[in-house]
Amino acid sequence: MEKRHIYITALHLYHGGAEMAICNLANGFAERGYPVTIWCVYKLCEPVYRLHPSVDVEYLTGDKPNRQEFLTALRKCHLLTAFREGMRSVGILYRKNRVIMNKIRAVKAGVILSTRLEHNRILARYAQSGVLKIGQSHYGEHFDKRLAKWIGREYIYLDYFVLLTESLRVEAEKIMRKDCHCKCISIGNYLEDEVQKKLQAVKDVEREKIVLSVGRLSPEKGFERLICAWKKVSPNFPQWKLVIIGDGAERAKLEALAGEIRVTFTGNIAHDRVLELMKQGSVYAMTSYTEGFPYVLLEACNAELPVVAYDVPTGPGELVRDGETGFLVPDHAEDIYCARLEKLLRNPDLCQKMGKKGKKYVERFTKQNTLDQWEKLFY
Repeated sequence: MEKRHIYITALHLYHGGAEMAICNLANGFAERGYPVTIWCVYKLCEPVYRLHPSVDVEYLTGDKPNRQEFLTALRKCHLLTAFREGMRSVGILYRKNRVIMNKIRAVKAGVILSTRLEHNRILARYAQSGVLKIGQSHYGEHFDKRLAKWIGREYIYLDYFVLLTESLRVEAEKIMRKDCHCKCISIGNYLEDEVQKKLQAVKDVEREKIVLSVGRLSPEKGFERLICAWKKVSPNFPQWKLVIIGDGAERAKLEALAGEIRVTFTGNIAHDRVLELMKQGSVYAMTSYTEGFPYVLLEACNAELPVVAYDVPTGPGELVRDGETGFLVPDHAEDIYCARLEKLLRNPDLCQKMGKKGKKYVERFTKQNTLDQWEKLFY
């Protein structure tokens, strides 16, 4: 049977969980013989994550997001600059949706996998009848009323709506009209074989007294509450340090909040180096307000790191078994979070025991199982 051409939408191919997921899926489909094209709205840099040689990347605009420039101008009360940046952002927004719409309209056959909520809407409206229309969400929160109404109205013409977790699938299914053509499916993420091999290749060393956290330095990742928790915990553990890997708009604010306590901000570093640090550290800490299906937890668990995370509606609960592979803490319960973190810092044997259980627990998220689930949708 001839393999169908798969087109995948992307905003950019810089650092990020959604971007890693896009690259992993593109690689997996290409390895199974599918022609794969990624439509990428922005070219912020060359792809951060490895791509199979046969995967084609088409960059659709010469634009770059200007949200930070707009916010900076507002903060500094540079009203003329803010006005100009605001008008520029309107043009960027128009073009980014227009180019995706034009690409979708031009395809007569194959599979289009859209990976953003707004792309799903465009796909549902403008794809031709010979195209398999698959919308995907990396959205990590439960759908609010406005979004639920929008999805229920706009997504009914998709063939499939793929969610990262079963709880989100159930919720999405309730949103859809009962006579809706679209089927809601849950398919999680997986780690590339190459990542598994790299983790195995990192020499086992004595674990250092490091609490590790990785992510974009933006509000939804909740790094400010990690630093606040660390301020309470660190005085009792003077030999330990917190290492935060990643960069973003909130970096200066977070560094100021950290002050003199033992926190190292590495900025963005090579993925191989992230994996090395995961094999060196002792505990992984997550304080996000929202998550989808976090790759970083898959990596941390595979590196045998016990996890302390807030039990936000989706994400950590899919990958962490409370009391066995780490600790899930009720959201916003900072005192409990600190207590669980201190328990691990005091018990290296517990860290080791939980880390080994965590590695075993996430083994079910294999590349083969995940790609098999996707491939069933194509025919």
